Amino acid sequence: MLKKTKFYVGITMLIQSASFMAMFIMLCRKKKSLSKAILAVALAGGITGACLLYLDAKDELKRRKIIAARDACCGEHDWISDEDYELHEEPASDEE
Repeated sequence: MLKKTKFYVGITMLIQSASFMAMFIMLCRKKKSLSKAILAVALAGGITGACLLYLDAKDELKRRKIIAARDACCGEHDWISDEDYELHEEPASDEE
């Protein structure tokens, strides 16, 4: 599963919103009726991007608190991460 999807989509939405805001300013100077629709899309994208970044930051803070609590409880060196853990099969003995 993609871990940073909210972050990347949020950043993309904010960049898209900034480009729509620039387009709104250009169309507003020319008095085009389409400018209000572009402003609405820019605002919706900006709000969505900001919410996604907020949710990602909240999840990241929660994850860091869990890791800090785990390290405080178990000790930093006592914990075996999933990447370090390897399953080794012991060879069968012929004594039986």
